[in-house]
Amino acid sequence: MIGSEAYQVALRRLNVVSQFVFRGTQEDALVFARKLDAALQSDAKLAPRGKNVSIPELEILAPALVSVAQGFPIIYRTPRTMFVSVVPHLQAEAMGAKTTVTIDIPNAPLMSPSGRLECSLETTGAHQLTVTFVTWGAVVFRRSINVRVMTTGEAVVLGSAETWALPEKAVYFLPKVGPAWTAIPEGEREQIVLQRKFLSPLKPEPEEEWWRLRAWNDLTQFLKLEWLPSREMMHVFENGARPTRERAAYCSYRRGNLGIIVLSEIGKQAWVYIEQPGTSVAEQKTPEPHQFLVPEVAHPDWARSDSEVFPGFPYMARTCRRQRLLTPNGAPEAVQILLLHIGQPQLVNLHFPGYTE
Repeated sequence: MIGSEAYQVALRRLNVVSQFVFRGTQEDALVFARKLDAALQSDAKLAPRGKNVSIPELEILAPALVSVAQGFPIIYRTPRTMFVSVVPHLQAEAMGAKTTVTIDIPNAPLMSPSGRLECSLETTGAHQLTVTFVTWGAVVFRRSINVRVMTTGEAVVLGSAETWALPEKAVYFLPKVGPAWTAIPEGEREQIVLQRKFLSPLKPEPEEEWWRLRAWNDLTQFLKLEWLPSREMMHVFENGARPTRERAAYCSYRRGNLGIIVLSEIGKQAWVYIEQPGTSVAEQKTPEPHQFLVPEVAHPDWARSDSEVFPGFPYMARTCRRQRLLTPNGAPEAVQILLLHIGQPQLVNLHFPGYTE
């Protein structure tokens, strides 16, 4: 009942779930519901016959890498008009051991278009998590997602990244020690700018968490674990420069004596800037892509043609030396630079007939 004169009614007949609000008495609402039910039974166009049920659209996301015995989020979302509940148990299958355990989900969300679950796993290695959902119309369906549980040592390595604070959210470059950066003609200046006017911070929190996790998962597909930032370091934005208002992310952090900046169009491509001091023993060794990229990306097995390798992640690399400044008038520091551009596999379709002989 809604208020004093309206009733919300939901009924299911065959493969159709019907919901309506009726203003009037309860008896009249039931009479109308019976007439609607009779129409659904008699008209195959209104209620198609068959055993197939339309499965709701739903996206589910979890960190690609998680720590053993520590909680991590599983988040999901549907179109705004679709409400689902979560069955308070999920299945976790250890891929290597071929064992499956059931994990209880306390305070499982009820009838919401989006939600957040907390989970933890006690064994290391690759796992497939399966979550069961129920719609308002009692349609039961499942979604699965893969995570890898790190060893304690791997988790320590991942957590050792330190924030690299950039005073102006940018870095500036001189080809050599000489004139001030501001004295260089504007069209010839070299710089990397992180915070641009057309990037708007994402709000509210569920939206921000979703895209931060998406951006970080993208990085885990091509950067080695020892060069990844933490999830919390990712800053996510709406890209107002694109008509489709796509999502973008960036982060700046340090690993040992290396400074790293990541710029990402989430789900599409990423640019990675890596610098190391240019006046040290390390000066004799220029950073190379294979040091930072996972083997599947740095050294793909082109002899194979299965979907795991082909077409793969296309990337480009460039090395150079510059004088780097943190502000336009700051003190220059000699650095060696590795620039990487990594594209998502869907950007290059090597299965297209034009690539074949």
